[in-house]
This record gives sequence, C-alpha cells and structure tokens, in this order.
Amino acid sequence: MKYFKAGILVLLLCIISGIQSGTVYGREYNGFYYYVYGEGETLYVSIDAYYGSEENLVIPEELEGYPVTSVEMWYSDDEGEDNTTTKSITIPAGVAEFSVRGFTALTDIFVDERNETYQSIDGILYSKDGTKLVQCPVGRTGRFEMREGTVTVDGRAFSPQMTELYIPESFNDVEMLPWAIRWTCEDLEKIQVSDKNPVLHAEDDILYNKDGTILLGCPNGKKGSINIPENVEVISEWAFSGCSKIENVSMPDTVNSVGESAFYGCSSLTDIHLSANITSLGTRVFDGCMLLNRLVIPSKLVSVSAKAFTNSGIREFVVEEGNESISFADGILYGEKGKLLIKCLPDVAGEISLQEGVVSIEEEAFYYCLNITKVTFPDSVTEMGQSAFYGCQSLMEIHLSRNLTNIPYGAFEECYSLEEIIIPESVTEIENFAFDGCINLKKVWIESMKVTNLGYFVFGFSGNTVQVYVYDENLYQMFMEDEAKSYGANITLLKKTEPLELSKYNVTLYTGNIKKSATIKAVLTDIKGTVKWTTSNKSVATVKNGKITAVKKGKAVITAKVGKYKKTVQVTVKNPDIVVADGSESIKTITLKKGSTVYYRVSVNPKGSKVKTEVGKNISKMAKISLKNNTLSVKGLKKGTCTFKLKCGQGSKKITVKIK
Repeated sequence: MKYFKAGILVLLLCIISGIQSGTVYGREYNGFYYYVYGEGETLYVSIDAYYGSEENLVIPEELEGYPVTSVEMWYSDDEGEDNTTTKSITIPAGVAEFSVRGFTALTDIFVDERNETYQSIDGILYSKDGTKLVQCPVGRTGRFEMREGTVTVDGRAFSPQMTELYIPESFNDVEMLPWAIRWTCEDLEKIQVSDKNPVLHAEDDILYNKDGTILLGCPNGKKGSINIPENVEVISEWAFSGCSKIENVSMPDTVNSVGESAFYGCSSLTDIHLSANITSLGTRVFDGCMLLNRLVIPSKLVSVSAKAFTNSGIREFVVEEGNESISFADGILYGEKGKLLIKCLPDVAGEISLQEGVVSIEEEAFYYCLNITKVTFPDSVTEMGQSAFYGCQSLMEIHLSRNLTNIPYGAFEECYSLEEIIIPESVTEIENFAFDGCINLKKVWIESMKVTNLGYFVFGFSGNTVQVYVYDENLYQMFMEDEAKSYGANITLLKKTEPLELSKYNVTLYTGNIKKSATIKAVLTDIKGTVKWTTSNKSVATVKNGKITAVKKGKAVITAKVGKYKKTVQVTVKNPDIVVADGSESIKTITLKKGSTVYYRVSVNPKGSKVKTEVGKNISKMAKISLKNNTLSVKGLKKGTCTFKLKCGQGSKKITVKIK
C-alpha cells in the first residue's frame, strides 16, 4: 500500500503543480504495439506488446524504416487472458534487449544467426557466448537441465511449469539463481546440482552453498515438513518465500541468522522451531503465515521487527526464560527492555495504556488492530514508526505523549472512528498521508510551534473536510502555500500573545545561490530592550541582526533573547537537490552507444540555483558532456565507463556513463 500511495502522490503532485510529463506515442502494426525513440536522425523501435495470434511469430527487423532493437513484449487480451496460441518466437538480428510475458504456450525461442547479443540452443534463449541462460520458454514443462557452460541466469529465466531443475558444474551465480527460482518456478519440486559444482549443492531438493552453511532457497512446490540440516548457519532472504505447501519447519541451533521475508507467503505453515542462537527477526519474515498461531521467542533473540508478523496468524508469543530484552504482556510484545513497543496482537480490544518507559513504537506496531478503542501514551514516548496505527478502525480516542517528535507516514491511516486529536507542542514533523482514510475526523489541534517538516496529503482523500487549528504562523503558511499539503482541510490560525514573537520559527536554507539566507523579524509586546541573536553552530549557519546565512549542510538553532525572554528558530541547511531525468524517471546511470548523443532534463531544488558540471581530464576522452539551459547532453566518444558530477553549492550528483 505504501508504494501504491507513493505513486499516487507523485501523480497528484504533478497534476497540482501543472507539470506535464513527455508523451509516449504508441503505434501498431500487425498486432505489434511499439514506439520510436532516439535523437535526431538516429531512431530505433521498441516493441512493448503483441495482441495477435500467430502460432510461429516472427519479430520484424524494421518498422517504419527504423531498426527494431528492443522487445519487452507483454500479451494480455481484453479479458486479461494470456496468449495461448503462439508456440515459437523468432528474434531478428538487431534486437539487443528481449523479454516476453503472457505467452503460456511458448515452447521455442529462435534467434537470427547474425544477432550479436543472443543465440538459441534447442529453442532456449542464451547469451551469444552461451554463458547466460536468458529465458526458457514458459510452455516448457517437467524437467529442465541447464546446459554445461552456463554460468549465470536472468531473473526470469525459468519456466513456471517446470517441476525439476538440474544445475551443471559450470554454474556459479549464487546470488541470482535463488531469485530466479523463487520468482518464476511456481511448480518446482526438485533441485539437483552436479557433484562437481564448486559453489552449490542440493540436499533433499533444497539449494545450499557448497559447504552447506547457507540455505539459499527452497522450491515453491515443496510439501510437508522441513528439517534444516545441523550445519546450516544462515537462512537467506526470501529462502522459503512462496512455499505455500510446507507445514512445519525445524531449525537447528547452528542457525544464527534468518534473512528478511524468509518465510513470506508460507500460508500452510503451522509450526516453526527457531534456533536458540538467532538474535534478530527482520521485516516480513512471517508475512502471510496465516496458520502460524504461536511463536516461541528464544532467549538470545533481542531484535524483532513488528513487520516480521504482518498478515500472520500469530496470537501468542512465548518468551523463553533468560531473555532479558523481549517481554510479552497484555497482548503486546516489547523489546529493548521495555523501551520499544514491537507489536500489538490483532485480538487486543478496548482501552490500552502503553507501558511506562516505552520510548519508541515500531512501524506497523498496531497494524489492523480492529478492536482497540482508546490508546494512551506515556510521556516517555518520543517517536513512532510509519503506519503505526494503520487500520485501527474502532480507535475513537488517542492521547499522545507530550514528548512525541513525529506523526509519521500513514500513522493513523484508515482509523475510521477517530474524530478529534491533539498534536502536542513537541512534534516537529507531520508526514505524508498521516490521517488518510480517517473518514470521521472532524477536528485537529496542532499545538506545536516547532513543525519543520509538513508532508503532502496529510488528511488524505477521505472526502470530508477536517477543521485544523494551528498556532504557528509559519506552519499556517506551509499549509496555505501548497494545495497538496492543505488538501482536505480547513486551516484556521489561532494567535498566542507572547512578549517576544518571531516572524518565523523554522527556516530551511540551501548552500547554493538561491535561498541561502533569510531575515527573521522580532516583535516585542509590552517589553523593551535590544534583541541579542546567537547561533548554536556557526559552522552550519550564522546570524547578524536577525539575518541568518547558510554555511554548510546541517542543523542549527538561532536564539533571539531580550532580557529573560527568548525564542528559538530551528534552522535546517540543505544542499540543493539535483535531478537528472529521462521523461519522469530520475536516473543515475546513462547508457549509450559510441558516436551517439543523448539528452536529459536537469532540474534543481530550489529552482533557479546554478548548476555546473565537474568533468575530469580522463572523461573528456570518453565522452563529451555539456550543460546548457537545464539540458544535459552526453556524446559517447570511446567505449568504456566513466563518471562525472553535477554540482550546485555544496550539493553534487554523481552520474555514471556507460558507452557500448
């Protein structure tokens, strides 16, 4: 959901700010959908879809007189069904990038002999030198043997319908193979490895490194109980993910590390015995394990992520005697000797008072706790993680700590019953979508005068208008100057009369030539005197008669004092943010052919800042680089890889150029 919201956020910001991305013109010929790209007279064709029904499909060498160089072809008809008629595809000589999806009957991929990137061996796609398995057609079923000489595989190299896999002596890509098996081999049950392979071996159809200390991956079709061998020390990330048929896992005490998402989606898992020597459980380890109802926490396990149990069926934690870090009480799991609230079980209901001494609340700690109605924080709480109370649909009342510093991303998202909330004076940031989906939220009081970071769509897209009261004029301006921040809210500024007031309490400056300084005005009411200005960090920002000037990236506090009265300004100094974009996508690496020129849009925040290139002597022999009118041009002169920088103030962006 978070990543979906991030995409929506980008789209809405573009709409609100009037930014229009470049248009992609789709074209069609004989069922092929494609677009033309390139610069000047050097144009190429990329095919991105096919909606025909040819049994033996031949990719054209040219379309509109331009060479076809890229085929990343999807198929899906109007009903979303796959192509079930095409049995073979022939790739022409000029194609250097190829992948297909949705062709479930495909059994053969053929390649023109002149192609310099690929070759076909027995209808299977390999790199030209035969060392990389690029794609086994998805229509291939049963047993698949990787040919001797294969060294590595593409991430989607295998057919999802194969049930057995043989790995030859030559293969040595320990990192990519488990991913390729995990994401494409839906029916895989058996894995065999050549006895002569120097880096891999298989035992009971599970893949390990050669000495058996690292469990790399379990095939998705594996069933029943798993007894991990005694000498295994590490269970890799995603090792059992998608193994929806395994029911029990026994882990020896030799295991000291379990990777993130290791048991993700093990929907039939009912019991797991953790090693006595593991010390941490990372994010999503048991995500989707809906039948796993009980978990024993070993005595040495001291670090646990709340997201380890997202969408799991766990309803009971048993903490072994001797564990001095983890505790479990009243349906809540605590860590760091009670300082960290890790997880509230979804069955907890009614009113909750958090344990005294809690300092931090984990991400998603109360995720979909549907039956809690009231939560009271102790004042020891200073921070909480993203989506901490996501989906608490019965939560009507919450009392926040007077020392809380943040209202994070999605903190109270989909808290349908929440009607009012007071955000205390200690809060310095309110992040994106903090109250999105709070369809009955009517009033919010923001007492803080310290908010320096205000997110977008804080009150989301609920359809109702939230009445928000603020006391800080600077925060009021943040809301009012950006529609994406005030969306869904009616903002009212309430005045607090103080003997000494400042025109701003939060300032963001930059080390470039734009927004490098700001002047703060002091207003005296019923007092007289001279305002004395001081800075907490001269290396970050200086101040003279209220004028604050940025020096370098960091934070500083500017203090204005008259007699016994004083006020502070929180100063954040940033380096300008430089973005090099291809269409709407930011890039760090530029790939082009020798002799060709590519162009990219360069933007900088804050706008108007001066950007310059920093190019080393050796780079000029490989590439011609220029920046004019916010357009970066790169011309390839010589094959190889080089880097250069774009600089603005003290900020810089490193760009890698690969010339083929």
